[in-house]
Amino acid sequence: MKKEKEFPHRFGARPKRKILDYSILKGLTEKPMYGYEIRKYLGNLTGGRWIPSFSLIYPVLKEFLEKGLVTREEVKKGDRVRYIYHITDKGIKRLEECGGEIKNYVLNIINVLGDRRTKHFLIFFLDNKMFKDMFEELPKNVRIKILKQIEQQLEASLSQVREEIKKLGEE
Repeated sequence: MKKEKEFPHRFGARPKRKILDYSILKGLTEKPMYGYEIRKYLGNLTGGRWIPSFSLIYPVLKEFLEKGLVTREEVKKGDRVRYIYHITDKGIKRLEECGGEIKNYVLNIINVLGDRRTKHFLIFFLDNKMFKDMFEELPKNVRIKILKQIEQQLEASLSQVREEIKKLGEE
């Protein structure tokens, strides 16, 4: 009897949170931002598929402040006060750690899912800007292997579509 692959839980119990942390910190390396800009940035990363609520973003920013990963600058604009967040050196170090953890997580998913399901996951993965940036950081030989798997799956799917068209009779 073939033993099922076990999923190595090196990533911890909160992969979505690690991705959120990574994304916010990555955005702050591009430019200092206030909460609304961070929300827009995250929405753009996912092509509008996911726009986090402020009730998700602000507790993360508060935690980042407490840990020294970001600093906060108070800027008055009329009667309103905006807090602009800046990444610190400690935040950049945490960003690099998160990036490494996420890459390991993705490689573990690829290993566990096997060929067929991996391809579907990776097509979504590569269609998402945030994940595409992380994909670019994978070793070249791993990226080539993944892309060849995707290419094979797409060619097989295209062959099936062509067969269906033939069955229906081209117009």
